[in-house]
Amino acid sequence: MLAALVLALCPISIVTNRDVTIDSTLTLTLLIGAWAVMRAAESGSLRWLAFSAILVGIGFNIKMLEAYLVVPAYGMLYLLAAPHRIWKRIGHLALAGLLLLVVSFSWLVAVDLTPASQRPYVDSTKDNSALSLALGYNGFERLFGHTPTISTPTAGDGTQQPQTPASQPPSVPGGENGRTPREIEIGGMGFDIGTPGPLRLFGLSLGSQIGWLLPLAVLGMLARAWQQRPNVREDRKLQSLVLWGMWLLTMGMFFSVAGFFHQYYLTVMAPAIAALVGIGLVTTWQDYRRGGGGAGSCRSQSSSPRQSRFFS
Repeated sequence: MLAALVLALCPISIVTNRDVTIDSTLTLTLLIGAWAVMRAAESGSLRWLAFSAILVGIGFNIKMLEAYLVVPAYGMLYLLAAPHRIWKRIGHLALAGLLLLVVSFSWLVAVDLTPASQRPYVDSTKDNSALSLALGYNGFERLFGHTPTISTPTAGDGTQQPQTPASQPPSVPGGENGRTPREIEIGGMGFDIGTPGPLRLFGLSLGSQIGWLLPLAVLGMLARAWQQRPNVREDRKLQSLVLWGMWLLTMGMFFSVAGFFHQYYLTVMAPAIAALVGIGLVTTWQDYRRGGGGAGSCRSQSSSPRQSRFFS
């Protein structure tokens, strides 16, 4: 309940949910996928794992490669926790990965197979291809911060010629380091996302939206991990740490180094932070109620299976 409250009241969640962007829809899809993969990890069910893969594939069709940021967390959880032999777990993950690709690329293939004269032009691409949009402008170019030249059909014979984006302002003499305002924007300044680096999420623009909760989330994860015995396959609470911790780590790394993105993209990072904050608050409060005096007492009490069940 604390995690849900944190997620609901987090500034980036409030702003995104009030807007017409689709990031909140993506977040909901990935949260349902997280529930499904946790069920899969508990039972070893290929059906639940396949269901989680389908949901991530739907997420890909909502926001393309941004949805794949949760794949390492889903895969790591099932690989470590599912009650099967290692090769069977790997086989299940391979089948789920294949299903993920089929669902993900179904819309892209349908668009690209439709004759260009019978569909709208795929914006932000040079070759009028939905696949190029997913892997290029909405994919790796987000990481490396490159804005492509856009090709649009002419009004005459339907051929295509390169054009700059409509929103791109003309080059201004004397711009910073000779760059155009659009290039400065893509570099991070126009989007107000700070400079790529390990402290980017703690900057004013991103920290005020979601980054201010990161220390509490990390401390919560460490507090819970310190009190749990290292048995991922039998401990559901440790499984939750694997899922949310890997979710946070993967997205934290991406948003720390990505070339350009909008602040509201951080909405997909909010569930992991909220979950770990809730876990941390409950863990520390219950340790306080037990009279735990420090890390040593936490670990000594964790040796008892009965005392390690905090959320029962």
